[in-house]
Amino acid sequence: MRLARISSLLLLITGPSWAHELVGEGASVETIALVTMPTAGILSPGSLLLRAALSPDGTLTAQCFASPIPRLMLGLSFSGRNVLGIGSPEWQPFPGISVRLRFVDERTVAPALAVGLHTQGWGSYKLEEKRFTVPAPGIFVAASKSYRWWLGELAWHAMVSYPLEPPPPARHPTWGFGFEHSLGRFGQLLLEYNALWGDIRNRRSIGAFSIGLLFGLGHRGAVGGEMVDIFPPSGSAHPWARALTAAWYLR
Repeated sequence: MRLARISSLLLLITGPSWAHELVGEGASVETIALVTMPTAGILSPGSLLLRAALSPDGTLTAQCFASPIPRLMLGLSFSGRNVLGIGSPEWQPFPGISVRLRFVDERTVAPALAVGLHTQGWGSYKLEEKRFTVPAPGIFVAASKSYRWWLGELAWHAMVSYPLEPPPPARHPTWGFGFEHSLGRFGQLLLEYNALWGDIRNRRSIGAFSIGLLFGLGHRGAVGGEMVDIFPPSGSAHPWARALTAAWYLR
């Protein structure tokens, strides 16, 4: 009797109905961002995604994304520096705004394409410098294409953007690309390269390579970690910046 119960439990856990919503093979929610860059992913109409991150300088970032109608996704973000630590928190002056419209859906040979605005950068917002650790993409166009092979599910993502964070004379178009791969049914690996050309005052000859890991929590949650600028050039201000992340999906 006990062996039968254990077998039934394992069958339930590994069965198709237990495919995780956010990460892993069979996930129903598209990836809307890698580490520091957006993708062409979009949420299903009527759904809601909540995200939170703890990053350097005691920074807490909260984000909320929703899709009111097909192909359109909206979001609001806010963060505070020194929320964890000693002293008074420093809040970013204005909420981050996210608007995304997917104008081409993914096809057999063609990627999905989306255009949008995203003003929330990665990490802490430094009032004295008027910028995030990694500047926000600003106005962007993104492409995403997914594949399935014997090791699981693989997708590539690419982005070109025009940041609005630097003062107008210092703004410059930038770009990035990355990959994601499922880790079984309950995990996800994210790899990204962000050129960081957006601010000509801080333009780098070598951009930032970043990595992220996510693991399923329950059926609709996920937790993980991120590392930004893991191959820093000489004199990098934020090498190996680390963050803890959590997400919850509602529909």
